[in-house]
Amino acid sequence: MRIRSLLAVVAGGALVVAACGSDDDAGTTTQAAATTVAPAATDAAPAGSEAPAPSDAPAEDAAMTAAKANVAKYTTYSGGIGVTIPLTGKPEKKTIAFLECDAPTCAAYITPGFKDATAALGWDLKVIPMKSTDPGPAVQQAIDAGVDYIASTGVVLAQFQPQADAAKAAGIPLLSCFATDAPSAESGLYMQCGDGSAVSNVAGVLADWAVVDSNASANVLILTIRDFPILVTEEDAYKAQLAKSCPDCKVDTLNVTLDDLIGDEDREVSDREDEHVG
Repeated sequence: MRIRSLLAVVAGGALVVAACGSDDDAGTTTQAAATTVAPAATDAAPAGSEAPAPSDAPAEDAAMTAAKANVAKYTTYSGGIGVTIPLTGKPEKKTIAFLECDAPTCAAYITPGFKDATAALGWDLKVIPMKSTDPGPAVQQAIDAGVDYIASTGVVLAQFQPQADAAKAAGIPLLSCFATDAPSAESGLYMQCGDGSAVSNVAGVLADWAVVDSNASANVLILTIRDFPILVTEEDAYKAQLAKSCPDCKVDTLNVTLDDLIGDEDREVSDREDEHVG
């Protein structure tokens, strides 16, 4: 289950981070404001009383204050999903190909979403297995099938430029998530969800959360797959925000391959099956 949870994060284009050095109360990111009322001034203090000693506690620095504000902003439910204009009806029937990546989470989480959405629209869905490090053959298969749209996740146009050009020539729009390419009519890429700016923003919030949770003593390990360009962008943004919010915090990176994770998952599943049989 450890690896399966990790893969869910990887397929979503997110970093897995662990912050050490927090105490039991560090997870609280909001603090109640204390209100005090000063006593009226008198010419002399009451007998037996002493003036309070000045506090030795340092004032919270600006970086921590900003980190707390950033975390609070994204941990407060804002209500709704932002879409307020309903569709007036179903569009005409189309066929969309989803290039299902080789991370198990694509089949477990993303493909079911495509199935539900196309079923609701009355569209046809063609699911084509895709190797994330070599997406060209899957794109070509979708083109050859004559689909109306091609959707993928985690891959950039440079990895399949000949097929991207062929899709544009055939009038087949490309739709992407969790990649760094910007949409443009010239490239034939018409949508990019979870782009570089989005994951950089998420990375910044994750970094600030670690700073707040650890009270500025975070020791962070980033577990990532640099074969995915979007994860490189996210890693860089995380490190930059951590350095800004907490210069004394520590961060290191462990880069693995998708095959490493899939292999570990297969071994864990096999081990669980052996235990069950035993």
